[in-house]
Amino acid sequence: MVWVYLQFSGGLETLFDNVKSHKVDIPSKKADRVGSQRISPLSNPSTPVPSTWKETLSKENVSPCFEQTTVNGVISYIQKKMLKKQPEMFLKGKELRPGILVLINDIDWELGGKEECIVESNDVVLFLSTLHGG
Repeated sequence: MVWVYLQFSGGLETLFDNVKSHKVDIPSKKADRVGSQRISPLSNPSTPVPSTWKETLSKENVSPCFEQTTVNGVISYIQKKMLKKQPEMFLKGKELRPGILVLINDIDWELGGKEECIVESNDVVLFLSTLHGG
């Protein structure tokens, strides 16, 4: 299992009982970096981790990760386990709805291969709606 921090903002949190931050365990597979890109918190050392998460990380025995998933796996997990109301506001079919920005450790997922971008334990995945009525 890969445990990651999911954040929802820009109104998306309303789809998740108005909870903006979630720590979740996502099914994983053995690490194989061939053909996929990893966006690491170490590649962006200025990435702030919320203080409550820092406390959690220091209390838990977190070893180097040898398992991973992809953003596609994260989206699938969200669809199956977390998204209970108005799925059309988050997904279009099985894909993320256009207008939702995804940042992994504060880096745009498009730089890491979008759906195939590697996600490992301790990563922060932010989903931010850029859609506004008017």
